[in-house]
Amino acid sequence: MIDYPTGCSYSVVSKPVIYLYPTEKQKTLVQLKFNGKIIYDYPDYNQEIDGWEVVAYPDGHLINLADNKEYSYIFWEGKTNSINYDLTSGFVVRGEDTKVFSKALFQKWA
Repeated sequence: MIDYPTGCSYSVVSKPVIYLYPTEKQKTLVQLKFNGKIIYDYPDYNQEIDGWEVVAYPDGHLINLADNKEYSYIFWEGKTNSINYDLTSGFVVRGEDTKVFSKALFQKWA
């Protein structure tokens, strides 16, 4: 858990977990367009390539090429003084799958 100071002058931005489910094994570069500082990342955000380079598999598991370890998802959290969300894209979950998806996600963080 990250303890944020009371009355901090910046906004803490928590992003949902990033899951990748390609139709076939695929090398992928995931980059952020974020005007702020990353304060927590999993796996580590690679500053040299400004993102995460992974091999993604159809079952959802990822191999992070920076450390050659397996992950189930990518997560990051940041702080910024300005928040301008681009809501033109994102993760889509079928309506009938929302409850199961949310329950599974929250159980991981409980």
